[in-house]
Amino acid sequence: MNIRKLAIVCIVSWLLGVAAYLSSLYLIYGQTAGGSDLTAVLFWSFTAALFAFALIYLPIMFLLRRLLRGYKPVVAFPVVASLGFIIPTAFILGRFSTDGSGFLRSLISPEAVLFYCMFIAVGVSFGLGFVWCFRKGAI
Repeated sequence: MNIRKLAIVCIVSWLLGVAAYLSSLYLIYGQTAGGSDLTAVLFWSFTAALFAFALIYLPIMFLLRRLLRGYKPVVAFPVVASLGFIIPTAFILGRFSTDGSGFLRSLISPEAVLFYCMFIAVGVSFGLGFVWCFRKGAI
């Protein structure tokens, strides 16, 4: 396993996710993030991404590789990884919910939509990066 390649994949995936969040914020809501809002997004998304890479994305990718007995079809990896978007989003939103019903409502909030866009982008890029990182002969 090439740890350096995997670290690069994780960082690039997170940065692409941040770009997707900021792009979605502008395209959907016509707003920009700055100051403490941007700092909070960067901090909480990085925290959630660290847990997601280690506990969700990587184990799922290894399981998928085992089930498919290889890396074909390549498209399966980004698709499956992007389906895990709800878990890191729930982690972030759960940190700020005071009760169960508030948490459930937060999963359909405008903020949740932005984090969904972020972690779908993270999943797609991580899935492709996983194949690049572990398959002999890059994509």
